[in-house]
Amino acid sequence: MESSISQGTVRVRTHRRWRGEGVVVWLLAAPLLLFLLIPLSAILLRLDWSAL
Repeated sequence: MESSISQGTVRVRTHRRWRGEGVVVWLLAAPLLLFLLIPLSAILLRLDWSAL
């Protein structure tokens, strides 16, 4: 009984940890993506305006 319960808790812990890490990665990546996308979009808009 005890061994099966401990195995279940370990599985849940690893699953939660993996999910938490994914959330942290997204939180860290989102600002970086925004900082990269904003200048790129500005450059593209400038090119469009110059083309017109």
